[in-house]
Amino acid sequence: MDEGPNLLPIATGSADTSARSRQAASHSATNAADRRFLAFAKASSGVFFQMNSDWSEMQPLDGRGLVASNDVPARDWMVRNVPQSEHEVIRERIAQSIRDNSVFELEHRVFRADGTIGWTYSRAVAITDDTGRITEWVGTATDITDRKRAELVVRDNEAKFRQLADAMPQIVWAARPDGTLDYYNRRWFEYIGVPDEQFGDAADWAQYVHPDDIGRVSAMWAISLSTGDPYGLEFRVRNTLGVYRWFLVRAQAVRNEVGTIVRWFGTCTDIEGRKSSEARDRFLIDLDDAVRPLTDAAAITSTYARLLGEHLAADRCAYADVEADQDTFNLTGDYNAEGVSSIVGRYTFTQFGQEVLRLMRADEPYVVEDIDFHDPPPEDTAAYRATMIQAVICVPLHKDRRFVAAMAVHQRVRRSWSAEEVELVRHVASRCWESIERARIERTLRESEERLAFSIAAGDLGTFFCPMPLGLIVWNAKCKEHFWLPEDADVDFDRFYAILHPEDRERTRKAVELAVFSREGYDIEYRTVSPDGRIRWVRAKGRAYYGADGNPTRFDGVTLDITDRKLAEAERQTLLESERAARSEAEHAGRMKDEFLATLSHELRTPLNAVLGWSQIMQTSDDPADLAQGLEVIERNARAQAQIIDDLLDMSRIISGKVRLDLQRLDLSSVVQAAVETARPTADAKGVRLGSAIDPLRGVEVSGDASRLQQVMWNLLTNAIKFTPKGGRVQVILERVESHLEISVIDTGEGILPEFLPHVFDRFRQADASTTRKYGGLGLGLSIVKQLVELHGGSIRAKSGGRGLGATFHVSLPMTVLHSDLENETPRRHPSANSALSRVPDPSVSIEGVRVLVVDDEPDARNLVQRLLEDHGAVVSTAGSALEAIQLLKQGRFDVLCSDVGMPENDGYELIRRVRRLGRGNGGDIPAIALTAYARAEDRMKAVAAGFLMHVAKPVEPAELITMVAGAAGRTAPDES
Repeated sequence: MDEGPNLLPIATGSADTSARSRQAASHSATNAADRRFLAFAKASSGVFFQMNSDWSEMQPLDGRGLVASNDVPARDWMVRNVPQSEHEVIRERIAQSIRDNSVFELEHRVFRADGTIGWTYSRAVAITDDTGRITEWVGTATDITDRKRAELVVRDNEAKFRQLADAMPQIVWAARPDGTLDYYNRRWFEYIGVPDEQFGDAADWAQYVHPDDIGRVSAMWAISLSTGDPYGLEFRVRNTLGVYRWFLVRAQAVRNEVGTIVRWFGTCTDIEGRKSSEARDRFLIDLDDAVRPLTDAAAITSTYARLLGEHLAADRCAYADVEADQDTFNLTGDYNAEGVSSIVGRYTFTQFGQEVLRLMRADEPYVVEDIDFHDPPPEDTAAYRATMIQAVICVPLHKDRRFVAAMAVHQRVRRSWSAEEVELVRHVASRCWESIERARIERTLRESEERLAFSIAAGDLGTFFCPMPLGLIVWNAKCKEHFWLPEDADVDFDRFYAILHPEDRERTRKAVELAVFSREGYDIEYRTVSPDGRIRWVRAKGRAYYGADGNPTRFDGVTLDITDRKLAEAERQTLLESERAARSEAEHAGRMKDEFLATLSHELRTPLNAVLGWSQIMQTSDDPADLAQGLEVIERNARAQAQIIDDLLDMSRIISGKVRLDLQRLDLSSVVQAAVETARPTADAKGVRLGSAIDPLRGVEVSGDASRLQQVMWNLLTNAIKFTPKGGRVQVILERVESHLEISVIDTGEGILPEFLPHVFDRFRQADASTTRKYGGLGLGLSIVKQLVELHGGSIRAKSGGRGLGATFHVSLPMTVLHSDLENETPRRHPSANSALSRVPDPSVSIEGVRVLVVDDEPDARNLVQRLLEDHGAVVSTAGSALEAIQLLKQGRFDVLCSDVGMPENDGYELIRRVRRLGRGNGGDIPAIALTAYARAEDRMKAVAAGFLMHVAKPVEPAELITMVAGAAGRTAPDES
């Protein structure tokens, strides 16, 4: 047994040598073959077995774990190794192999060595002798238990697969590697309407594919078979009713462990609904595209009717508006296939039966496949016949619970309508209504936009639209113009704020935020600034809009250029302020006038009171002392009144710009010194110390009017002395300060209150204008001083520490440097206070014997002049009117005419004109002096223009009058400058 079973028969019985030699050679060869066979058997994984010729006995066997081994020949091998159920089959196959001398092959179950039942594949061949007789069988038994178990699983899975496939809603199929279909689930047979047993060749599936699709179906299947790629295609397949439906067909190859395709499995999914939906969607998209640009209702309805009719291959399609009675309808346009007439017109649903009317009002479709067989039948089919309707879909359209419109599809022959078609008609009817409404709304909106655009253009309004969150801003051209931007400029909020005036940016930003987050209106005025700095005022109004979630979605509004309005407001404000200032000034002037008049009245009445009082005393007293004192008082007060009048006239000339300066080069130190000396007696009389520090200023002069500058100094000094108490001090300083000469008048007097200091040079202003004031005056002196100084190109300023701390006035005048050629000129003699105020005529002036005619309507004034002239030797005649004067001139000869100007009936101007008309020989050339209270410069010029030679202002200074008369008579040469 160690060497293995004897597999080949051994021949014996030959005695001769050759026979023995052959026998020995054969035996040697057989042993070698046996050894090789044994080695091959041991190397193989199968079980080798040997049977006798009739399979009744099995030689010793190595079961190798597949079956039980036996060490001795066994005749019960079948019982020991094979289940009873397999015996009959094995015996039949053994008998057939012995009978036919054929190979024994069989798959059968065996008892495995471990006691379990397994499967084996047994194969044996017969060993024959030289005569062909079977001597034994040699075979192998291969363990196929695992394969059989796998096949069992496969068969089980295939059974389950078929059950699952039959339960699936899709068609499931399988094919062999070459593409031949060899399995369909029952859904296929239900779809095509042919039982499984009647279905022909598996290739017959192609006859159910739509003719238009079979070519690409076969081509794609061939590609997948050749490449092994998954198969997927959409095509149409005919069903039991002969109707083609769309399917999505997919197939996937199944491969074995070496990658070889062993099977194809596929599915067919019905996508007719999807395809119909896609077709419906494409139709609706095309429908929308066709209708979108339309704005006319009739064009919209006719387009909807035409496209729906063509899509459904209907004979007619129409849209109708339903009237308020919900029965009458109007077809304004319909689609009609070739050979079908239009039925545009006015109808009632009642004409087509109560059933259709009931359904329309109930918002339900009316569907008829054949009017002749419809249940319930219409009461009368005449309307159907007249309109060629055999089949119809009519769907109502309800809005706000009212039946308002309908859409109908007609067929001249019987037609089965699908639910999808009915729903499509309903959907198109709704869209048609919406499109008509859209067109109406768009037309209304367009008209509204046109009106708005016109209003915006007419109102020069800018518009802005700001999507939220705030970023880019959409502005119209006018709004960009308001912000100095070109029409093509892009704008965002940063640029918006950048163009705003810096002072307006923050409040505008806050206004926008407040409007957005508080839901309040936005109304603001701000300035925009151009690149070159120009300003434009803009008013902006707007508001934020919000979504359903409450968040802001946009911020829109308008802008308006209000620059003109702002300018007008500014001008109005300026005018208002000017008017207010003027009114205030007028009120102030009125108060000042009242105060001035009261002051003037006081200042005039006070000296008059002294004059009148002393006049009465002098009339009743013979005391020489009273007479002397009275005359002194009367003269002093008369001169005070004259000074008041002079101040008033000076101020009048200054205000009217008629002050004339006799400008000369002056030595300012002599003018100042003369003024100091003039004021010294007054200071001494009051007990005020008057000192001066005057720089000689050699070689330096000023250009000025000596009398006016002395008037300035006189006024400043008299003021300082008046407001400085006894024991006080007044100091005058003249010094050079850079290119100016500065006069300082410093006192230790009352001082000036801080609140009054800015007004110290105002006209008619006094620190104390009450009735209890300590000091008199009209409040004109310092104002006159300021004006005279400024007329000289200088300036004046006042300083004071306050009440009781004194005051300082600084007068600054531009200086003029003297040239060497002026050193030999005769210095101009400045009038002194004594000459200016002299009451005694120059002894060299004489009017002795001069014949003078004095004309004045006032007797006192006339007599006063007569007395003054006669006291100096003149021969005086008087006249109380112009007519009387003319008569006297005609009666006698006179050397000089002195006439008042302001007289009743014929004034002095008329008198002189009439005198000049008398002619040279009749006294018409007589020298004439205007003696009048009209003392303005223009009065002087008017007098000279009328024919007077000279002008003397009242009150009359005796010396001045005597000098003037003498000059007129040729006794001296008076200077009228």
